[in-house]
Amino acid sequence: MSRKNDTLLLLFVVILASQGCGRFGFESEFQESNTDSSNTDVNSTDSTSSDKGADGSDWDSDTADSVATLDTNLDDTDNVGDTDIPAGSDSDSDSVVVDTVSDAGTAMDSDSGVDTGADSGIDTTSDTGIDTSADTGADTGLDTQSDGGTDSTDTDTGSDTNSYSSIMIVGDGTDATHPTLADAINDANLDTNHDLITFQPAWTESLTADLPWIEGNVTILGDGTLVDGSGISIDACLKIRGGNVIVTALSVVNCKTSAVQVSYTGDVVIYNNYFENNYYAYTCFNNTASTNLLFGPDNVVVNTVYDGLFSTCDGLEIVENQFFNTTNRAIVVEGSDGRIVRNLAVGTSNVHPNVDIINTSTNWTVWHNTLVGVSSNALNVSGTSTGHNISNNIFAFATYWGLSTGGASVTAENNLFYNNGSSPPCDNACSSQSNPIMHTDALDDTVFADVATDDYHLISASPAVNAGVDLGLNGYVNAADVGCFESVY
Repeated sequence: MSRKNDTLLLLFVVILASQGCGRFGFESEFQESNTDSSNTDVNSTDSTSSDKGADGSDWDSDTADSVATLDTNLDDTDNVGDTDIPAGSDSDSDSVVVDTVSDAGTAMDSDSGVDTGADSGIDTTSDTGIDTSADTGADTGLDTQSDGGTDSTDTDTGSDTNSYSSIMIVGDGTDATHPTLADAINDANLDTNHDLITFQPAWTESLTADLPWIEGNVTILGDGTLVDGSGISIDACLKIRGGNVIVTALSVVNCKTSAVQVSYTGDVVIYNNYFENNYYAYTCFNNTASTNLLFGPDNVVVNTVYDGLFSTCDGLEIVENQFFNTTNRAIVVEGSDGRIVRNLAVGTSNVHPNVDIINTSTNWTVWHNTLVGVSSNALNVSGTSTGHNISNNIFAFATYWGLSTGGASVTAENNLFYNNGSSPPCDNACSSQSNPIMHTDALDDTVFADVATDDYHLISASPAVNAGVDLGLNGYVNAADVGCFESVY
């Protein structure tokens, strides 16, 4: 198989094309370009898909789905003559992401065995002797079991533009290819082409030793897999130092340092993961590449022991994530030319800001964030940093200032300040801001839907509705709202 990096690189084509803060009921629209003019899916060339699931949180679900599924592979044209596929869970042409049961019908991939031809490295078990040659199309899912039909030609209609060199399935079942995640990472590191590591359904990877460094060219697709770092004492759980890496659909918990650590590399995307009770959820160090470093969308960070995210890397994009109850700060960055866009950060238990831009950082874009309920300043910018643009944010319920710049060079416009402890609610930046919105009503329900349940969507009468400056992002309804959630009003 040839190496193809289209998946990761194209995630950055429309990097700010979203309209919400991740999983709070708004779809992510980080869509990549593709060759099909009627399709806006991530990693898809079929014409029957859209990038929104029925529950509003799916990137790439088929039009026949009744529930959202995560689909990081390319779809076949599932809905054309594919009678053996139940609606609601399809992410290729089989009924589940990892096909562990026989198909019952005679549709697109219904040979009596499993294809051993050039099928994107997907079919891993042998045919019964009927289909031993290459498909005329290409499976793009994970077909590891025999189909139940009688089709001897296996003429799939999909077109695979993101081939994996090999598919590794971690688990202890009969379809597993590797017993542990460490084994799969070691094998992927030996292959210079792009591999896929996935897991048996509902798999838990309980770490008892440090995992190897991920050297690059791999997608790790968890589909609900739990990685538990309780059994290791020092290292980060997932360590990445090679490019062209995607990590998605994992739950990573109890890591003693960082759930994910990125070092000395670019081209790394971490999206749609759940992080809880880690020292850090994400750290990035020693990177000046300024290329394709993305944390988000749809990561959820809960109850960190220290900071949610800490980075010294240039060019990092922190987009459409949610942070809840980080002990120190939700986001800490230095370096240059990064973006913090459409994130929700709620509460820290120590006297630290929600977002902290530190030291001699330069040229950070801070747009459309909602930063609330912190025992310090909502956003703190070091006085020695320069060139930042801070626009269309909500700073609410901070014990001290909503925005503190300490004399740093910033451009600030159309930010909403609401029930912050200090008056005025910003230090040096207040007098120099364009169109600051000072909302003094003490009632929580005058801006947000339901603060008690951490629902920070805007109500129709909110002063944040249509109060933002147009920053050229997709997703504005009537005019740009302020904060991370674009309303329908």
